[in-house]
Amino acid sequence: MTQTRTYAIPGSHNIAREMLPNGITVLVYENFNARSVVISGSLVGGSAYETPDKNGLAALTADALMRGTETRPFDVINELLESSGADIGVSSGTFRSNFSGKGLAEDLPMLLDLLADVLRRPTFPTEQVERLKGEVLTGLAYRQQDTRARAARAFYESLYPKRSSVSSQFARQHRHRARADRR
Repeated sequence: MTQTRTYAIPGSHNIAREMLPNGITVLVYENFNARSVVISGSLVGGSAYETPDKNGLAALTADALMRGTETRPFDVINELLESSGADIGVSSGTFRSNFSGKGLAEDLPMLLDLLADVLRRPTFPTEQVERLKGEVLTGLAYRQQDTRARAARAFYESLYPKRSSVSSQFARQHRHRARADRR
């Protein structure tokens, strides 16, 4: 006799929801057929909260979080991830800042510890932040030479006045898209 497996689509019937005392909501979907874990979360914050003179700060801050903590320098963070085949990341969107991690189930304690360290105790090492700034400036210079990016920007600027919220929101999204294209 053959045994049939049933795979349930994640939904309210099979996702555990827990509210922690600090206000964080944790949602857990267990899949015992997979030997891996995926973590994702978001916090309020992003480019929509930037002032025009601080444009790009949310994205730069998110990128810089992975560059060193009070307990782990950049090289140690990368060695931990590489040696376990795991991955964590932090990014910034328009209204949310996001974090994620994935790896083997046996590496969950390490992933949680590393994510907590990156989010709660970043040091923003000067050398690493300057390197990131250089990468951003290089990307901006490259985009100035990209006719497609320039045409898209001109198109949207003609549609939306400079001071409209839609215009500034598009500009922020366009910068994030250009950054993602470089990766």
